Amino acid sequence: MARQRSMIAGMTDYTGVPLDDILQHMRAWRENLTGDVVALGHMAARLQALPDGPEKGGGRDHARYFSDLLGRYIADFDRLIAELPAGVRPRHVEMVGQLFESSRQAEDSCVLFKQRYRLDMRGDEDPAVAICSEIYVRTREAVIDLLDLSNVLLRLQTYVGEPAIVSPSAPISDALELKPNVFGLGINLNYIIGKFIRRKPSK
Repeated sequence: MARQRSMIAGMTDYTGVPLDDILQHMRAWRENLTGDVVALGHMAARLQALPDGPEKGGGRDHARYFSDLLGRYIADFDRLIAELPAGVRPRHVEMVGQLFESSRQAEDSCVLFKQRYRLDMRGDEDPAVAICSEIYVRTREAVIDLLDLSNVLLRLQTYVGEPAIVSPSAPISDALELKPNVFGLGINLNYIIGKFIRRKPSK
Protein backbone atom coordinates (compact mmCIF):
# COMPACT_ATOMS: atom_id res chain seq x y z
CA MET A 1 0.00 0.00 0.00
CA ALA A 2 1.40 3.40 -0.98
CA ARG A 3 2.03 6.09 1.58
CA GLN A 4 -0.64 8.71 1.84
CA ARG A 5 0.62 12.25 2.15
CA SER A 6 -0.13 14.28 5.22
CA MET A 7 0.44 17.90 6.13
CA ILE A 8 1.26 16.72 9.70
CA ALA A 9 5.02 16.60 9.55
CA GLY A 10 7.01 13.65 10.85
CA MET A 11 4.17 11.83 12.60
CA THR A 12 4.65 8.33 11.14
CA ASP A 13 5.95 5.88 13.74
CA TYR A 14 8.54 3.48 12.30
CA THR A 15 9.24 1.65 15.56
CA GLY A 16 9.54 -2.08 14.83
CA VAL A 17 8.89 -1.60 11.11
CA PRO A 18 10.69 -4.21 8.93
CA LEU A 19 13.12 -3.07 6.27
CA ASP A 20 10.86 -4.37 3.48
CA ASP A 21 8.15 -1.91 4.59
CA ILE A 22 10.63 0.96 4.66
CA LEU A 23 11.66 0.09 1.10
CA GLN A 24 8.01 0.07 0.07
CA HIS A 25 7.57 3.55 1.53
CA MET A 26 10.69 4.75 -0.27
CA ARG A 27 9.26 3.52 -3.56
CA ALA A 28 6.06 5.45 -2.80
CA TRP A 29 8.06 8.58 -1.97
CA ARG A 30 9.90 8.23 -5.26
CA GLU A 31 6.64 7.79 -7.17
CA ASN A 32 5.08 10.83 -5.51
CA LEU A 33 8.14 12.98 -6.19
CA THR A 34 8.15 11.94 -9.84
CA GLY A 35 4.55 13.10 -10.11
CA ASP A 36 5.50 16.38 -8.44
CA VAL A 37 8.27 17.06 -10.97
CA VAL A 38 5.89 16.43 -13.86
CA ALA A 39 3.20 18.67 -12.33
CA LEU A 40 5.67 21.49 -11.67
CA GLY A 41 6.78 21.34 -15.29
CA HIS A 42 3.17 21.82 -16.42
CA MET A 43 2.68 24.71 -13.99
CA ALA A 44 5.84 26.45 -15.18
CA ALA A 45 4.67 26.08 -18.78
CA ARG A 46 1.32 27.65 -17.90
CA LEU A 47 3.12 30.59 -16.29
CA GLN A 48 5.34 30.96 -19.33
CA ALA A 49 2.27 31.58 -21.50
CA LEU A 50 1.17 34.56 -19.34
CA PRO A 51 2.27 38.19 -19.69
CA ASP A 52 5.48 39.12 -17.90
CA GLY A 53 5.20 40.11 -14.26
CA PRO A 54 6.82 39.50 -10.86
CA GLU A 55 4.57 36.55 -10.03
CA LYS A 56 5.30 34.92 -13.37
CA GLY A 57 9.06 35.14 -12.92
CA GLY A 58 9.04 34.21 -9.25
CA GLY A 59 6.71 31.28 -9.70
CA ARG A 60 8.65 29.97 -12.68
CA ASP A 61 11.96 30.18 -10.77
CA HIS A 62 10.44 28.47 -7.71
CA ALA A 63 9.00 25.66 -9.84
CA ARG A 64 12.27 25.12 -11.69
CA TYR A 65 14.33 25.14 -8.49
CA PHE A 66 12.09 22.54 -6.88
CA SER A 67 11.94 20.40 -10.01
CA ASP A 68 15.73 20.18 -9.86
CA LEU A 69 15.76 19.60 -6.09
CA LEU A 70 13.10 16.89 -6.17
CA GLY A 71 14.92 15.28 -9.09
CA ARG A 72 17.99 14.93 -6.86
CA TYR A 73 15.81 13.41 -4.14
CA ILE A 74 14.52 10.87 -6.67
CA ALA A 75 18.10 9.92 -7.55
CA ASP A 76 18.90 9.40 -3.85
CA PHE A 77 15.83 7.21 -3.40
CA ASP A 78 16.84 5.19 -6.46
CA ARG A 79 20.20 4.51 -4.86
CA LEU A 80 18.70 3.63 -1.47
CA ILE A 81 16.11 1.31 -3.00
CA ALA A 82 18.82 -0.46 -5.00
CA GLU A 83 21.38 -0.79 -2.19
CA LEU A 84 19.44 -1.32 1.06
CA PRO A 85 18.38 -4.93 0.34
CA ALA A 86 22.09 -5.86 0.28
CA GLY A 87 22.54 -4.49 3.80
CA VAL A 88 22.17 -1.16 5.59
CA ARG A 89 25.43 0.78 5.81
CA PRO A 90 26.27 3.97 7.73
CA ARG A 91 26.33 5.87 4.42
CA HIS A 92 22.67 4.98 3.87
CA VAL A 93 21.73 6.40 7.25
CA GLU A 94 23.70 9.53 6.38
CA MET A 95 21.90 9.84 3.04
CA VAL A 96 18.50 9.66 4.74
CA GLY A 97 19.64 12.25 7.26
CA GLN A 98 20.72 14.59 4.45
CA LEU A 99 17.39 14.11 2.68
CA PHE A 100 15.56 14.99 5.87
CA GLU A 101 17.65 18.09 6.56
CA SER A 102 17.32 19.28 2.96
CA SER A 103 13.54 18.84 2.99
CA ARG A 104 13.31 20.75 6.27
CA GLN A 105 15.21 23.68 4.78
CA ALA A 106 13.20 23.47 1.56
CA GLU A 107 9.98 23.93 3.53
CA ASP A 108 11.34 27.28 4.73
CA SER A 109 11.89 28.25 1.08
CA CYS A 110 8.25 27.46 0.34
CA VAL A 111 7.06 29.67 3.19
CA LEU A 112 9.28 32.54 1.99
CA PHE A 113 7.86 32.13 -1.52
CA LYS A 114 4.31 32.39 -0.18
CA GLN A 115 5.18 35.45 1.91
CA ARG A 116 7.09 37.23 -0.86
CA TYR A 117 4.09 37.18 -3.19
CA ARG A 118 1.46 37.34 -0.41
CA LEU A 119 -0.23 34.25 -1.80
CA ASP A 120 -2.36 33.79 1.31
CA MET A 121 -3.67 37.37 1.13
CA ARG A 122 -4.65 37.61 -2.54
CA GLY A 123 -7.48 36.12 -4.51
CA ASP A 124 -7.15 33.88 -7.53
CA GLU A 125 -8.46 36.45 -10.02
CA ASP A 126 -4.91 36.96 -11.29
CA PRO A 127 -3.95 33.80 -13.26
CA ALA A 128 -0.28 34.13 -12.28
CA VAL A 129 -1.16 34.33 -8.58
CA ALA A 130 -3.46 31.30 -8.92
CA ILE A 131 -0.71 29.21 -10.53
CA CYS A 132 1.83 30.38 -7.96
CA SER A 133 -0.54 29.22 -5.23
CA GLU A 134 -0.71 25.80 -6.89
CA ILE A 135 3.08 25.67 -7.07
CA TYR A 136 3.38 26.64 -3.41
CA VAL A 137 0.98 23.94 -2.26
CA ARG A 138 2.59 21.26 -4.43
CA THR A 139 6.14 22.00 -3.33
CA ARG A 140 5.35 22.40 0.35
CA GLU A 141 3.33 19.18 0.51
CA ALA A 142 6.20 17.34 -1.17
CA VAL A 143 8.83 18.43 1.33
CA ILE A 144 6.58 18.12 4.38
CA ASP A 145 5.90 14.52 3.40
CA LEU A 146 9.65 13.86 3.51
CA LEU A 147 9.94 15.03 7.12
CA ASP A 148 8.96 11.49 8.13
CA LEU A 149 12.49 10.56 7.10
CA SER A 150 13.64 11.67 10.56
CA ASN A 151 11.85 8.60 11.93
CA VAL A 152 13.08 6.36 9.11
CA LEU A 153 16.64 7.40 9.96
CA LEU A 154 16.27 6.20 13.55
CA ARG A 155 14.89 2.86 12.40
CA LEU A 156 17.61 2.33 9.78
CA GLN A 157 20.27 2.82 12.44
CA THR A 158 19.06 -0.39 14.09
CA TYR A 159 19.73 -2.34 10.88
CA VAL A 160 23.31 -1.21 10.31
CA GLY A 161 25.60 -4.23 10.11
CA GLU A 162 22.82 -6.84 10.06
CA PRO A 163 22.70 -9.54 7.34
CA ALA A 164 21.21 -8.64 4.00
CA ILE A 165 17.60 -9.44 3.22
CA VAL A 166 16.64 -10.97 -0.11
CA SER A 167 13.01 -10.41 -0.95
CA PRO A 168 11.06 -13.69 -1.33
CA SER A 169 9.44 -12.17 -4.42
CA ALA A 170 12.77 -11.96 -6.26
CA PRO A 171 12.76 -14.07 -9.44
CA ILE A 172 14.30 -17.51 -9.16
CA SER A 173 16.44 -16.63 -12.18
CA ASP A 174 18.54 -14.57 -9.76
CA ALA A 175 19.69 -17.87 -8.26
CA LEU A 176 21.16 -18.92 -11.59
CA GLU A 177 24.39 -17.56 -12.96
CA LEU A 178 26.71 -18.39 -15.81
CA LYS A 179 29.74 -20.37 -14.69
CA PRO A 180 32.43 -22.24 -16.58
CA ASN A 181 31.16 -25.73 -15.83
CA VAL A 182 29.97 -28.68 -17.87
CA PHE A 183 26.52 -27.29 -18.60
CA GLY A 184 27.47 -23.60 -18.68
CA LEU A 185 25.04 -22.82 -15.88
CA GLY A 186 25.68 -22.78 -12.16
CA ILE A 187 23.70 -22.33 -9.00
CA ASN A 188 24.31 -19.31 -6.78
CA LEU A 189 24.16 -21.02 -3.38
CA ASN A 190 24.67 -17.74 -1.53
CA TYR A 191 21.44 -16.49 -3.08
CA ILE A 192 19.53 -19.67 -2.25
CA ILE A 193 20.67 -19.62 1.37
CA GLY A 194 20.11 -15.90 1.77
CA LYS A 195 16.61 -16.19 0.32
CA PHE A 196 15.50 -18.24 3.30
CA ILE A 197 17.25 -16.22 5.98
CA ARG A 198 14.84 -13.67 7.36
CA ARG A 199 15.74 -11.06 9.94
CA LYS A 200 13.98 -11.36 13.27
CA PRO A 201 12.14 -8.16 14.29
CA SER A 202 14.26 -5.92 16.48
CA LYS A 203 12.98 -5.33 19.95
